[in-house]
Amino acid sequence: MGKVKRKRVTISEMLIQWLLQQRNGQLIASHNIQITARGFCYSWYGRTVTPATLDREWRRLRNQNPQELSERGITLKDNGMKHGENTWILNLSL
Repeated sequence: MGKVKRKRVTISEMLIQWLLQQRNGQLIASHNIQITARGFCYSWYGRTVTPATLDREWRRLRNQNPQELSERGITLKDNGMKHGENTWILNLSL
């Protein structure tokens, strides 16, 4: 019997799973995506993802596909610039 081919987890799904591991009301800053989420992707999925790739996917999720987040009970409130980087307040509703 051959190996079962598993579907590769997308970067957006890894980011969503990372967000779901955070605290409700937590401040999310750009560096969290580049550093903490990157470590999560490696430790949970064994995948090395560049910070630039995570940034692109983060922008896509927020700006072009916010329904992907809302369907999972995730909303982000823009919190403006803090210490020279963009920040958001995470709201987990599920």
